[in-house]
Amino acid sequence: MVSLMTTTLILGASGYIGRHLFNGLSSNGFDVIGTYCKNKFANFANFDLENMEIGAFVEGLGVGNIKYLVILAARNANIDDSKRFWKEVHCANVEKVKEVVDYCVQNNIIPIYASTDNVFSGKKGKYAEEDRREPLNCYGRIRYEVEDCIMRSAKKYVILRMGKVFGVEVNDGTFITDMVSSINRGSGLSYAVDQVFTPLYVEDFIDALKGIITNGYSGIFHLASMKPLTRYELATDICNFFNFRKGDIVPCKINSLGLLDARPLRIDLDITKYKAMTGFNEKGIEHYLNLIAGNKAERL
Repeated sequence: MVSLMTTTLILGASGYIGRHLFNGLSSNGFDVIGTYCKNKFANFANFDLENMEIGAFVEGLGVGNIKYLVILAARNANIDDSKRFWKEVHCANVEKVKEVVDYCVQNNIIPIYASTDNVFSGKKGKYAEEDRREPLNCYGRIRYEVEDCIMRSAKKYVILRMGKVFGVEVNDGTFITDMVSSINRGSGLSYAVDQVFTPLYVEDFIDALKGIITNGYSGIFHLASMKPLTRYELATDICNFFNFRKGDIVPCKINSLGLLDARPLRIDLDITKYKAMTGFNEKGIEHYLNLIAGNKAERL
């Protein structure tokens, strides 16, 4: 077991996932330091991944017992922008992150890297941790390169692969709550029938990190909160749950939407390894829609 007093440093704690992770760890007795780049947050330290040196930054913190370093920091962290701004995105999210990984290796710090289901080609589906990685898009290629760096150089590491991360708070900017709002007010909305994926609830991500740090786990782990589904199935479930008009949603193929970079199709993750370690079980989409409905009612 790892002591809760071991310090965990989160690069990119000012983002959606990072804020939840920081709050989840600190409220459970973990000693945690969060960073921000441009959006200032009280009690967070300023760290600009692209323009600051990680060693000097950590030394300036005056903390001598950092055991884990969580890498969430990313520039233009979506699929199309990864291709549109490839040179800049690759520099920030690969070359600069490799410097962070090297620092971890040199200072006996365990890197925890938030990766993606997009490291896979999408030809197979139900991907296990050891399956062959063949990214189709620039976004997946970036994560693939960092994963390789970590696995090559670090004796002990944590790589977490996940699909789309979602929350249940109204207007939280995550994709399921956005879908609920869009379907409620719109019509003719297109949702893909051919991309199968496994979304991850942000609180399940936090629970996974707490368990990994507390128990000293290392390696690659796939995380998901529900069984595989498509966006069209999810949209249909939303319509059924909230009594929205099903005629407002239109089935389509994901790569027919004029997207800049290719989307892999069958990228659902097999979480058998994580379930065997923790006893975790996926929940149905209705569970999360109930939470969203409850939050909507509170807002009203």
